Amino acid sequence: MKQWLILIGLSGLLWWADGQGYFNNLKSKIYQAKLKPAGLASEDKSQLAAAEAELIKVNQENKNLRELLGVKLPAKWQFMPAKILQLKNESLTIDIGSEDGIKVGQTVIGIKKNEVNNGIAVGRIKTVRAFQAEVELVTSPGAGIKVKLENGAEGVARSEQDRWQVAEVLQKFTLIPGQLMVTAGGDGRPAGLALGRVGEVFKEDEAVYQKAGVEKLIEIETLSQVFVISE
Repeated sequence: MKQWLILIGLSGLLWWADGQGYFNNLKSKIYQAKLKPAGLASEDKSQLAAAEAELIKVNQENKNLRELLGVKLPAKWQFMPAKILQLKNESLTIDIGSEDGIKVGQTVIGIKKNEVNNGIAVGRIKTVRAFQAEVELVTSPGAGIKVKLENGAEGVARSEQDRWQVAEVLQKFTLIPGQLMVTAGGDGRPAGLALGRVGEVFKEDEAVYQKAGVEKLIEIETLSQVFVISE
């Protein structure tokens, strides 16, 4: 009973002291300590930076998905989004594979609406594993792609001597720098995908064909996400 009386007495004394303002200085320090942000350890800063980078990547991927809805591509096509895991030696590794229905030969595109309102050919599935796949890029030396230009000219885009160019274009067609070229189809790739623009033109009057450099529409290094087409 005495202990209860003592506790009640102490409580009353503390309440009275607080009412008189004796604890104001102490409460102010505690309040300021709560408001002051604690310094982040280097590990915490690294985790915060990684989280911010991931958020930027997710926002970009969501933007790509929204833009995909507005591109001029056949309505019957289906698109499987894939994250880029690695870029090495003209080849991409993506995070989907046979378990997701991915097959060798499928076309892979990127989206860049401020360049063209169309899908941009990035490459084609080369090898498939259960949960990953390798993509051969359009600029790979082994990729010869049939193309068609805005003026009706046809040719083949390929990499030769470290130069990406369009060749086998008949002399009767005028190649103008900046002309858009798209996939022509007939080589296992869907027709109508944007590929690049005509760059420097190389023309010999005596030759049957002419050729030109190809300017990329999209830099693979800037992508975090691509789409695999199912026709």
